[in-house]
Amino acid sequence: MRDYRAEPARDSGEEQQASRTGTCRDGEPAPGFPDAADTAKRAERKAGSAAREAASSRWLRGLARAGLVARGVNYILVGSLAIQIALGSRGTQADTTGALREVASHPGGIVVLWLLTAGFAGLALWRFAETAYGQAGPGGRTAPKRLASLALGVVYGCGSAGSSLSTCTRRR
Repeated sequence: MRDYRAEPARDSGEEQQASRTGTCRDGEPAPGFPDAADTAKRAERKAGSAAREAASSRWLRGLARAGLVARGVNYILVGSLAIQIALGSRGTQADTTGALREVASHPGGIVVLWLLTAGFAGLALWRFAETAYGQAGPGGRTAPKRLASLALGVVYGCGSAGSSLSTCTRRR
């Protein structure tokens, strides 16, 4: 029976280099050491999964829902203004800007406009997340669906900016 404890460790030069650098002399990764490409791929997958989790997180879904509510409120405001114009009680144009100015003219209107701004910003973030990671469902990662999400994100971002501009111009 051989006593391994008494023998000194004999590493070849290549084994010593591999234990220090993680690579052998021929450039191959040493056993037990991941190469840089594997490490980069794992880091990319980890970052991608973290970003996807953030994109489908509870708070982003809440922002998206708030944005959909803001979108519905905006349609209601424009529709009510159009009805008022049709009935002859208003002489302005029935569009989003007119509806937002009408809201701002009422008490508490500024608060409503800021809530609409936050809602549209949330909806824009949701659409940008869909652009980056794809929509839910079949075919959600295709280029046309991602481009549609990007276009809607820009539109909702402009809606958010328009709401905040209406709020700012109302204060003057």
